[in-house]
Amino acid sequence: TRRAMTLKSLLRALVNMPPHYRYLCISHLIGWTAFLSNMLFFTDFMGQIVYRGDPYSAHNSTEFLIYERGVEVGCWGLCINSVFSSLYSYFQKVLVSYIGLKGLYFTGYLLFGLGTGFIGLFPNVYSTLVLCSLFGVMSSTLYTVPFNLITEYHREEEKEVCCH
Repeated sequence: TRRAMTLKSLLRALVNMPPHYRYLCISHLIGWTAFLSNMLFFTDFMGQIVYRGDPYSAHNSTEFLIYERGVEVGCWGLCINSVFSSLYSYFQKVLVSYIGLKGLYFTGYLLFGLGTGFIGLFPNVYSTLVLCSLFGVMSSTLYTVPFNLITEYHREEEKEVCCH
């Protein structure tokens, strides 16, 4: 019989899975939460914090036009994010032979944390746009590395079952 997926069954599955899968699952959830929160508010951050515009002022006011300009530049930052995500995805095959999948995973999270930290400390246009490249590293990491890690874990488990 087929059972419906409930929050209780999902939590039970999380508790009963092997620890390495559970840790990966939880860190992946935290990573996506951080990344999506950042991407969701990035253009607003550019408009309000970096450009010091006001989205709530009258639509023909200077403050609102400054905010709109910041949002436009924020869109270019998201474009930079996408380009670097593509480039980093391409170079992951080379990097994985040097630092491994876990190293690649850690590096993606570390660079994302440093990028968001520096953007918060130094909210100016040029540093923010440059640091958007680190968001691309996180994006690529979230889309590829956890699934490669699951494959590696599964391969190790099969090897263990086969040889014992």
